[in-house]
Amino acid sequence: MNNVQIGRYRHYKGKEYTVIGVARHSETEEELVVYRKEYGNHGLWVRPKAMFIEMVDVEGNQVPRFEYIGHEAVDANPTMEAVLLIGIQGSGKSSFYKDRFADTHVRINLDMLKTRHREKLFLDACLAAKQPFVVDNTNPTRDDRHRYIEPAKAAGFTVTGYYLQSKIDDCKERSENRVGKQVVPAKAIFGTAGRLELPSLEEGFDKLYYVRVDGNGGFVVEEWKDEV
Repeated sequence: MNNVQIGRYRHYKGKEYTVIGVARHSETEEELVVYRKEYGNHGLWVRPKAMFIEMVDVEGNQVPRFEYIGHEAVDANPTMEAVLLIGIQGSGKSSFYKDRFADTHVRINLDMLKTRHREKLFLDACLAAKQPFVVDNTNPTRDDRHRYIEPAKAAGFTVTGYYLQSKIDDCKERSENRVGKQVVPAKAIFGTAGRLELPSLEEGFDKLYYVRVDGNGGFVVEEWKDEV
């Protein structure tokens, strides 16, 4: 990729950016990519073009630092997004929310709200206010996910799903490293894993991604593949 197209890109660590254009430094004539964060304060940044288009090493694989994902995302309304996180306890869902969505999306979490009635009040408020939100529950089955997808689509929201890699041994280890009430019993983890149904675009998702922990405290986000 020698030419940088205007449009939406995904950084290899998972966050998304919109390229506004390519500028030229007035003194050195070096080409600089001008791009906007699609999270947080949506600030503008510049980076040397050579660095923007280079490949980086991730766990022994060469991947683009920024991957072009298309023009269509540029016109999407970020204020009308419903995000569903999917994965067993300890898969990193809440950390992923904090890393990616804490500045822009309300967090809806059943453990925190305690009852489905309170959860529905939060959900209905977000839909009425056109407020972007993230459902940070395990959401293991199609029926679990349907309770959020159906009203979100009816309200005109884009629905995005993120399936977090759910290896039981890894999730148990992360849970055991927690403190106090945050520790999830192994029995509960096994129970959720036994009910887990892989998500599908056919459920009503507009976009669906696969997420795994990169081993350095970050996340790698990949396009969904049915064979995951």
